[in-house]
Amino acid sequence: MRKINTIYLHCSATRPDQDISAADIKRWHVKGNRWSDIGYHAVIDLAGTLEHGRPIAKQGAGVKGQNANSVHVCYVGGLDSDGNPANTMNAAQIRQLHIYCAALVVTLGPLKLKGHNDAPGVIKACPAFDVTTEFPELVKWCQTPDESFPFMEQKQRQPEAVEPAQHCRRCNRRVRR
Repeated sequence: MRKINTIYLHCSATRPDQDISAADIKRWHVKGNRWSDIGYHAVIDLAGTLEHGRPIAKQGAGVKGQNANSVHVCYVGGLDSDGNPANTMNAAQIRQLHIYCAALVVTLGPLKLKGHNDAPGVIKACPAFDVTTEFPELVKWCQTPDESFPFMEQKQRQPEAVEPAQHCRRCNRRVRR
């Protein structure tokens, strides 16, 4: 297993009405960028469902020069309806980010949580906000974890059940209900 020390948060740079999946992003990365796989290890869709991308053991392709020791998480969104960078994370996505980060820290040990825009030499809006300002308790907890989980609303509360996405049998596109 590779040594992981950082979680990078990304956005898909899609508008609020664009309900995409990890499969869509993989298609963009493989066909559009000619990469071997999706660049992210996980994608959090609009419903807050975590979809797995590259295996954690495999180096991602999220931040040039920073991929060897990092995990890349992408939330669907990041643009407002006019196409400008905007924090569009909804409550379900935020909850899933907290849960996934906690699982990574419990499994791998203390990690830094950063946005793509925090990486050295990166001039991008992605994830469309400052991670340290938006999630100060989560950033701190990821680096110095304890059993308090200060970012969770209630320790005993179970996450809401989310129905799995339905896909068209012909084209494999997500179908809205």
